[in-house]
Amino acid sequence: MKKLIICLGVLGMTFLQAEEGLDMKKALETLHPSGNESFVFVPSGIQKPELFEKLKVTNFYSGHFVGELDLLHERFVNAMIQMGNDDKEIVEEAATELVNLTHRVLKAQGDDNCIVIFRSSLPVDWFAIPRWHIDGGNKLNDQVPPKFVITLKGPTTLFQPSNCDKSLTFVQSRDELDKKREELALFYSMDDAIRPKNCEGAFFIIRNANAAVHSEPDVTEERIFMSIMSATEEEIKEIRSKIRAREEEIKEIQSRKQTQELI
Repeated sequence: MKKLIICLGVLGMTFLQAEEGLDMKKALETLHPSGNESFVFVPSGIQKPELFEKLKVTNFYSGHFVGELDLLHERFVNAMIQMGNDDKEIVEEAATELVNLTHRVLKAQGDDNCIVIFRSSLPVDWFAIPRWHIDGGNKLNDQVPPKFVITLKGPTTLFQPSNCDKSLTFVQSRDELDKKREELALFYSMDDAIRPKNCEGAFFIIRNANAAVHSEPDVTEERIFMSIMSATEEEIKEIRSKIRAREEEIKEIQSRKQTQELI
């Protein structure tokens, strides 16, 4: 009898996860490069959203987890410790939730590898004026899958309606976009902005004429944010190479600075 109950429990859990994945997959079907929608909000399937409210943010943190999904749990744990958390039980449970979420997103997209960006922020005024933009506006490619984002704690990402005029956001560089920030803030109304709830996911189109216009929120309180982008092995290798090159560049700058201080 006990075995039967256990089996039913496992089957129930599997069914629940399949339904969540199915919801994400159905939502993704509404997003097409030539379609009407540029973003869609989806249930994340996170079982204990209260865990993330309990997480402390005493430090800024930004981590890029490139591939190697078997290391994700460890990376999330280390990230949350660096953010300022010492409650092992909360950290372990939260890391498990995020690993499961990553696999749900990949399953919905039919992919098996990705790049995860995980960030925490203290209150800052960097986005008091929104940074309206599209991702990859200077590298259009209709074959790039939608990006997934979720705010686990604090203010959530802002989106402009799918039918808004996107022409001003197709720029060649981040610097050019920053120069146009005030102009874009006047062009796009905050009254029109749409935002998901905490622990609610959003898929949105990138690198396309129908890409979603979005911005970081005004960060007036502690914030924890995560994004997931599907990636091929070649893209993973390319990004790892760029990260290594950047790390070497930072080491060289630090070495030169130390040498100058000794002179």
